[in-house]
Amino acid sequence: MIDRLRQAMSAAGYDLGATELLDVLWLARVMEGRTAAGGPGDAGELGDAGECVGGTGDGEGAGGEGRRAGAEAGGDDDTTAASHPAPDVQSVDAAPATPAHSTDPAHSTDPADATDPADATDPSASLCDPQRPDLTRPLTPPGPPRRALYAWGSEGGAHDAERARPARVPGGRALPDAQQLGRALRPLRRSRDHPHRTVTDVEATVRLAAETGFLDVVARPEQERRWSAVLLVDCSAAMQVWGPLAAELRALLARSTVFRSVRIQRIDPRNPSGPVHRRRSAGASVTFLLTDGTSPGWRSPQTVRALAAWGSGGPLAVLNPLPRRLWRGTALDARPRLLAAPGEFDGLGRLLVCDPLSGERDPEAAGVLALPVLHPTASALEQWAGLLTRPGVPHLIDTVLLDELPGHRGPARPEGSAEELLAHFRGAFSPEAYRLAVRLSAVRPLTTPLMQLVRAATMRDAGPTHVAEILLGGLLERTAGARDTSAAHTLDRALGAPPPGPAAEPVYDFRPGVRELLFSGLGAEAAVEVVEAVGRSLEPYMGRLPDFPVLMGDEDGELRLRASARAFAVLASPVLERLGGAVPGRPDGVVPPQRRPEPVPPRFDGQLCEPARRAVRLLAMADLADTPPAGLPFGAAVALLDDTAPRTRALLDELRAAGALEQAAGDRHRLAGEVRDPAREAAGRELPAAERDAALSRLLAWYLAAGREMYALRYPGERTLQDLARVSSPGPLPTTKDRTKALAFWAEELPRLLGLVRRAVLRSPRTVRTAADLLLLAGTTADCGALSAAFEPAARTVAARAAGAGDARAEGRARLALAEAYLALGRADEAEAAARRAEELAGRCGDALTRFRAPYARGLIALHQARHGTTERHLTSAWEQCGRRGDALGEALVLGALARLWAATGNSYEAVLFAERSVGLHRDAAAGSPRLAHGHYAHAVALSSAGRPAGALRELSRALPLFEADRQRLWAGRTRCRMAEAMVALVRPAEAVTAAEDAAESLLVPGGERWRADALTAGGHARTALGRKQGARANWREALAVLEDFAAPQTAELRTLLREKPDPSPAGPHRPGLSRAAETARTGTALRDLTAAVRTLSDQLRLRLRPPAEEGTGPRTADPATSPDALDALDALAAELDGHVREMERTGRTPRAGLSRLRAALESLTASDALTAAEAGAAEMLAALRTLSRRLGP
Repeated sequence: MIDRLRQAMSAAGYDLGATELLDVLWLARVMEGRTAAGGPGDAGELGDAGECVGGTGDGEGAGGEGRRAGAEAGGDDDTTAASHPAPDVQSVDAAPATPAHSTDPAHSTDPADATDPADATDPSASLCDPQRPDLTRPLTPPGPPRRALYAWGSEGGAHDAERARPARVPGGRALPDAQQLGRALRPLRRSRDHPHRTVTDVEATVRLAAETGFLDVVARPEQERRWSAVLLVDCSAAMQVWGPLAAELRALLARSTVFRSVRIQRIDPRNPSGPVHRRRSAGASVTFLLTDGTSPGWRSPQTVRALAAWGSGGPLAVLNPLPRRLWRGTALDARPRLLAAPGEFDGLGRLLVCDPLSGERDPEAAGVLALPVLHPTASALEQWAGLLTRPGVPHLIDTVLLDELPGHRGPARPEGSAEELLAHFRGAFSPEAYRLAVRLSAVRPLTTPLMQLVRAATMRDAGPTHVAEILLGGLLERTAGARDTSAAHTLDRALGAPPPGPAAEPVYDFRPGVRELLFSGLGAEAAVEVVEAVGRSLEPYMGRLPDFPVLMGDEDGELRLRASARAFAVLASPVLERLGGAVPGRPDGVVPPQRRPEPVPPRFDGQLCEPARRAVRLLAMADLADTPPAGLPFGAAVALLDDTAPRTRALLDELRAAGALEQAAGDRHRLAGEVRDPAREAAGRELPAAERDAALSRLLAWYLAAGREMYALRYPGERTLQDLARVSSPGPLPTTKDRTKALAFWAEELPRLLGLVRRAVLRSPRTVRTAADLLLLAGTTADCGALSAAFEPAARTVAARAAGAGDARAEGRARLALAEAYLALGRADEAEAAARRAEELAGRCGDALTRFRAPYARGLIALHQARHGTTERHLTSAWEQCGRRGDALGEALVLGALARLWAATGNSYEAVLFAERSVGLHRDAAAGSPRLAHGHYAHAVALSSAGRPAGALRELSRALPLFEADRQRLWAGRTRCRMAEAMVALVRPAEAVTAAEDAAESLLVPGGERWRADALTAGGHARTALGRKQGARANWREALAVLEDFAAPQTAELRTLLREKPDPSPAGPHRPGLSRAAETARTGTALRDLTAAVRTLSDQLRLRLRPPAEEGTGPRTADPATSPDALDALDALAAELDGHVREMERTGRTPRAGLSRLRAALESLTASDALTAAEAGAAEMLAALRTLSRRLGP
C-alpha cells in the first residue's frame, strides 16, 4: 500500500522521502478529522482549496455550483452570478483597504457562535444559575483572527493608513513534472576518466595478488560525468514571469546526476555575446537557453553569432516556456523539422535539417543556423536527447532557422482605449487567460508569483502559460513607484534576505480603465470568493513550497498600506503564525516612529514600591539578553542600583517575588523575558539622561575594580596595575582568593563586559578612560579569538569616542588593546596600523604604559612579518622604556622577544643568553606568575636554533601547563607545534606526527586559524621523515591556503616545498587544499569578522548622532546613514550573524543553508543609499564588509 502511494505521488510530480510521506499521512488524517467535526457549514472547506499552489484540484470556491458560477462570472458572458449570498465580509473593492485585524463576531460564519434558540427564549432560565452554562459565552473558543494579505509593493501609504508587516507565503511549482523531465535527460549521461583522481581497483588488486603472490594496490582513474551543464537565462523584463522556472531548472539539472556540474549565467538579449568569453573555461558542456524569445534583441544578427559561438563547443537548445501557439509572434518561431546529427553530442553547426520526403539535407536550410527550441516537457526533451545520442537518425524537433540578416520587428504593444485593449486581448489570446484576468482584477497591485497563486487557487484548467499571456497581452503596466528601501530592510530583518539573483519582483497594475471593465464582469461577491479561495489554498502548504514576500495586515506592523491596495487573500487559521515572526526587537530602546511604546506591565508596577520600580528600569539598562552569562552578579547589581548590599538584596527579593526578576546560578539576576523590552523603553522615557550615564559609569567602575583584583591575584608584581586607573568599588567584589577561580569568573564576565563598554561609551564620552583600561584588562587575561566579534567593535568604538573627545590617553590605550588582539589572531597588518597609532598618541600624551607596550607590540608584529631590522628597533625602544619605568617583568618580556629575534637571524649564542636572562627575571620578579611561560617558550626557540632540541623540548614542557592554566589556548597550541618541531629534530617522527596532530586539533578554536597552519607545516615535516610524502604535501597545501589569506612570509617556503608558483587569484569563498575542518574554521572566522565589522559600522554611525545627554543643545543634522531604519537593519544583521556563530560553536557545523541568503542581505545593505552616503570611516567599514561577505559562499 505504501509503495503504491509513493508511486502515485511520484507520478504526480512529488518525490517524497520517508519523513515527508509520514507528514502527508498525518496531515491527511488530521484534515479528515477536522472535516468530520466541522459541522455542516464546514463540509466543503478542505476540498475548496482547489489546485492550490502546486497540486491538482477543482479550484472552486466553497459552496459548490453557486460559487463556481461566481468564480466563472468573468467568462465569455461577462455577467455576475451567485447562487447564494457571499460571506459577510467587506468587499475587497468596496473600501480603500481591508482592516488588517478584523475579529468582529458579526463576520463569523461558525454555527457554534449562535446560542440555542430554545434556551434563548426561555423566560424562566436564570443566567446566574450555577448549574447552567453561561449562555453569553460561546460554546466553542473564538476563532483565530482574520488577517488580510497584500501584494509586496502595497507599502508606502500615508501616516494614518492601515498597518502591515512583512510575511512569506508559498508560491507555485514551475515544474510540476520535474521527475519526468529528469528521466528524459538520462540518455545524456556519459562518464569519463578523471584526469587526476584515482581509486583502488579492488578486482585488479585481488587478481594481481593471486597471480604474483605480491600484495600491491592497483589504482584506476576515478569516473566522473563527461558533460557539464550551462543554463543561460534571459534577463529581459519579459522573463520576470519565469524567474522561479530558472531556479527549478537549475535544481533539476543538478539532481539529475547527468552532468558533472551545473552553472547558471544570465544573458542580456541586447548584448548576448557578454558571457561567451567564459565558454573557454567551461570545458565540455551542454547548454540550455531559457528564453521566451519576446525581447527585440533576439532578432538582431549579433544574437545569431553569439548563439553560434555558444553552440560551437557542444549541444545547445532553447527552452521556451511559452505555449507553442504563442511562438509565432516571437523571434524564435520554431516549426517541426527533421533534424539529424552526424555524431554524438554535435554542436549547432553540425546539425542537419532533413527533407521530410527524401530524408536528404533540406536545401532551404543551407547556410542558416538550425536551433532546436523545446517546450520544457518530457516528450520534447526525449526527442532532443535522442538526437544527441543516436547519430544519423532523424528526429522531429521544433526548430527555428536563423541567419545573420536583420530580422523583422516584432508585434508592437497594443495601444488605445481600455475597451480596445480588452477587445485585442480577447481576440489574440486564449479564453482561459481572459477569465484569469477577470479574477486578477480583484487584487491590487500584482506581482508574478501572486498571479500564479490566484491562477492555481481559482482555475484548475489554467496553467503558468496563461499568466505569461496576460503579461504579454498589453493589459498590464509596471508601477512607477521606486522600491521602498526601508520596507525592504524591514522584510530582511523579519524574514531574512532573499537569495542572490535578479532584482526584486516587479510590481504591476492594470492600465487605466482596464481594471474597472474586468471587475464589472466579476462583481463584489465573486471577488470575495476569489480572495477567500486563495486564502484556503495557502493553508496546507505553509512552509512546504518555495515562498515569496507579501504584506500581512497587522495593527502593530511597521509599514503603511496604500489606499489603493486590495487584498488577495484572507486567512483565518493558526497558520498565520507560520507566515513570519514579528520584527526582532531593537536594542537600547530604539523604537521606530510608527510603533507605540508599551509601559512596564501594570501588574508589576502595581505590586512594586517606588525603589523597586526604579530598580527594574536600571537593571534593564544593563540587560544584554543574548549575551552570556545569564544574569548580573550581585556586586554589579549593588553598583548599578547605587545602594547598600542589604537594601539591594531586599529589592531583588521583592522583584523576584513579583515575577519581574529571575535568579540564575552564582547569585546572578536577570529580568524576566516579558519585562525586558518594556522596562528598557520605560528607562529611556522616565530616567534622566544623567542618571542613566551615572549608572553605567558605576557599573564599569565595579568591573574595573573586579578586574584589578583578578589581575593582582593572577599576575603578582606586574607594573601594569600601577598604570591603570584606581577606583573604589561601588559594590562588593568577589571574595575568592583563588587564582584559578578569579580568572574563571573574569573570563565568564568578559562577553557582558564588552557589550556594556560599547553601550556606555556610545551614551557618553565620560566613561572612555575606564572603558580603555577595561579593554587592556580584558585583552591580557584571555584569548581574544572567541571574543573577537565583541572585542573589536568595543575597542574601535572606545577609540573613536575618545578621539572625538580629544582624549589621547584613552584613545591610545584602546588602539593598543586592539593591536594586541589583532596580534593574537595573527592579523599582522591590522595590528601594525593600530599599534603605530597607539605609539603616536602615547608620544603626544606621555602615557608610560602605552609608550612601553606599543613598541613592544610593534616589535612582535615585525618579527612575525620577518622584518628583523624593524623588530630590533622597536624592541630596543621598549627595553629603554622598561628601564625608565623600573619594570622588571616588562624587561623580561622584551628579552624573550629579542631572544626569538636572534634565533630567527641565526645568532644562536645571543638568543640563548637573552632567553636565560628572561627566565631569570621572571622567576626573580614574580615567582609563580603564568608570564613565566613566555620566558620558557623563548628559551625553547633559542635552544632549537642552537641545535639543542632536547633542551627545547624540556622548556616547552614547562611552558605548556602554564599557558593552559592561564587559559591561553592559542599559546598552548603554538607550544605544542614547537614540540612537534623539536621531536622531528630528535628523529622521533612518529611522536612528532602525533604532537603536530594534537597541535592542529587544539588550534581548531576561534582565532587559531593562522597558528594551525604552523602546526600543519610541522606535521608535514614529520610525515616526510616517516616517508609519507603524500600526507606531507596535503598538510603543506592546506597550510599554504591559510597562510596566503594572512599574507604570511612562510608562504614562500611552502611553495618551495610544494614546487608551486604563486596563485594570483583572489581569496574566494572556497580555497583548494582546505580540509572540511579548516573550511568550517575559516567560515567561523569570516562570520566573527563580519559580526565585528557590522557592529563597528553601527557604532560609528551612532556616534555621528548627537549623544542623548547633549540633546537639545542644537539642531540634529539629518543624515540618511544614521536613520533608525539603517541602524536597526545593522543591529538585526549583527544579531543574526552572532546567532550563526553561536550555532557553529555549539554544533561544529557550518550553517550552509543560510549563508547565501546572509550574503545577499549584506550586499543589499551595503549597497543601500543610506549607507553608501556615509563618511570616510564608515565607508572604510563598508568596504571591509563587502570583502568579508565574499568569504561566506558563492
